[in-house]
Amino acid sequence: TIMHAPTGLYVYGGYGQQNNEAFEAAGDDGESTTWFVQAGIERKWLPLGKTTIFGEYRHDNAGFSSTDIDLNDGAGGSDVQNSEFDFYAAGIVQNIDAAAMDLYIIYRHSEGELTNATTTGDIDDFDMLMSGARIQF
Repeated sequence: TIMHAPTGLYVYGGYGQQNNEAFEAAGDDGESTTWFVQAGIERKWLPLGKTTIFGEYRHDNAGFSSTDIDLNDGAGGSDVQNSEFDFYAAGIVQNIDAAAMDLYIIYRHSEGELTNATTTGDIDDFDMLMSGARIQF
């Protein structure tokens, strides 16, 4: 994470890789990866507390699986050879200092695809709107 303190502009990111030896022993690719980046601004525009406005992107590659999945609408399944997912989000978080509370609203969108030996198939897109509050005590 890096933030320019005078303006409140920030960037946050990460990368992860997992190796599953059980999958590798079964002949599958046991490696999966994910990376993400979030950028935003955090400032005190209201006397209540700091407001954070952000956008983010995440990409997951879950690798190979010996699970048979039918991508051909009933024509039979075969091993998933690759799966990739993309996630997009944007949100606003309002801190209320006097109550040690955050109010938030976040929109998330995800989309992805699976590839087997013969076909690449899209996974249905998913959209979600979350709102709520978090009180720290």
